[in-house]
Parts: sequence; C-alpha cells; structure tokens
Amino acid sequence: MRLRSKISVESRRSKADVYSFGVVLLELLTGKDPASVATEIMDLPQWVRSFAVAEWTGTVLDAALVENLRRGSGDEDAMLDLLKTALDCCITEADLRLDMDKVERVIVEIRRP
Repeated sequence: MRLRSKISVESRRSKADVYSFGVVLLELLTGKDPASVATEIMDLPQWVRSFAVAEWTGTVLDAALVENLRRGSGDEDAMLDLLKTALDCCITEADLRLDMDKVERVIVEIRRP
C-alpha cells in the first residue's frame, strides 16, 4: 500500500510539473505575466482559450514574436502548435494532461521542418 501511495504522489507531482511547464511556455509565447491576466475567474491558460484560434497570432502571441513572423523570421504554424501544446499541458484535469515525455516528443516534432 505504501508503494502505491508513493507512486500516486509522484504522479501528481509530475502532472503538476507539466502544468507549470505549460504556464511557462504560455508566458514565453504570449509575453504575459500570469498575474497580469489573472482574475478571480480567469488564469493565463483560460485567457488564451478565451480567444478563437484564428485570433491567436494577432491577439495572443507576443508582439515581438509576431513582428519576427512578419519579417519572415520564424514559423507561425510552429508557434501556434507550441501554443496548443502549452494549453494541453494546462488541462485542469491532471489525468488528462500529457506526461513530460509526450510533451518532449510533441515539441521535437514541431521543430522538425
């Protein structure tokens, strides 16, 4: 029973780490401090989800990233895929979140041309 309890605690920690990684990735992509968009009813992942995917480039992505995209420096699809991955990391139900190995594989695939 003790081993099962330890595994359960480690699994929850791992899922919390994935959530935290997703928030950090959202910070990097949006240029937003989570506290700057947080309200009693909304956090950074919810703020990003409040916009339609079609609006992400003009509204959600950091202005400097968008400017680089406009100058041809960067891949818009890759940025949007990273944003989707970050949101997958921030799913509220821990059991539905990706594990970190899967996150790594997804990011490696996004980086491939």
